[in-house]
Amino acid sequence: GDYLRLHASNTLKVRIDTDGLKFNSDTAAANALDDYEEGTWTPAAGIDNTQSSSGSYTKIGRMVYAMFAITFDSTSSGGHQHITGLPFTSENANPNAGGVAPDYQTYDVENGPIYHISKNGTIIYLYKNAGGTIAPSNLSGLELRGTAIYRTA
Repeated sequence: GDYLRLHASNTLKVRIDTDGLKFNSDTAAANALDDYEEGTWTPAAGIDNTQSSSGSYTKIGRMVYAMFAITFDSTSSGGHQHITGLPFTSENANPNAGGVAPDYQTYDVENGPIYHISKNGTIIYLYKNAGGTIAPSNLSGLELRGTAIYRTA
């Protein structure tokens, strides 16, 4: 393979081969960095319409960091509100701990939302802190912002 030595003592620091990028003396294919990507995605309300939304992401190996802002239309609908359209399908493995680090939001933090990314999906489900689902009517006219953090296959 191709090797690059980046140290005065000629110690191997970076290796590039058919598996991807490897660091120091690690030669295991499972530890190779084989993907880096940046782009945009469009978050959408799972029930009713989205007033406005935007999203961007960075994917490093299997880790996805998907930033978003979404403003919901006014509605009186019930059901379990969710955000669709994550840029990559979450892995189908245990433990699955995908979630969202929330940013500024025009919502009462005492009542949520708690965000959950299920296995093998591209959906963020919204829950109340005290338990139970968040209905579209709970988010009527409000904005949520955050960073979804999860692993993909």
